Amino acid sequence: MGVDQAAAARGERAVVTSRQRMGPSDRRGRRGQALLELAIMLVAVMVIVAGLIQIGRLALVHLDTIHEARGLAAQYAMSETYQSMLPSARWIQEWDEGRDGRRYSRDDAAVIGSSHGLRHFVLPVARPGDLRARIPQNRISRLQYAEQPIEEFEMVRASTESRPVPLLPVARHLLYRADTIRLESEAVLVWTRGME
Repeated sequence: MGVDQAAAARGERAVVTSRQRMGPSDRRGRRGQALLELAIMLVAVMVIVAGLIQIGRLALVHLDTIHEARGLAAQYAMSETYQSMLPSARWIQEWDEGRDGRRYSRDDAAVIGSSHGLRHFVLPVARPGDLRARIPQNRISRLQYAEQPIEEFEMVRASTESRPVPLLPVARHLLYRADTIRLESEAVLVWTRGME
């Protein structure tokens, strides 16, 4: 007497597991689905790992260019002669939100202003005339008459560009359609007039 017949004889319902109900063709179908899911998962994991490797490469090259720019700016800052910034520094008055409507995101654009705010709001409070009477050679009094007041701050700038960074094929096809990327870094320091 089988299990089902004995349970039926006792008046109980027989519990049949899904494996007992599943035929051989159903089991093969489930194995095929599991293999397909595994393949999709492996591709996704490989794309993520390749992206992390690419980001790591770019971060290392970016750090190298930052260090180069800072080293060059430090040389300019410590030199005996002033290296004027070309192009001159710009006055950023405001940031215009980009298409995404969010502030401080990548698509924001700088609204370039002028030295108007410095001349009409900051310098009158500093009273450069009174300051010039007490300290004849002071920086703030010179700002009042300077054509480009930002040049009076005597900042030095250095910029560097990286070597071409090759992109992995995954990054090339999914993110950025180029074989290589060049990174730029800029550093600005105050000129110290050869002080060591």
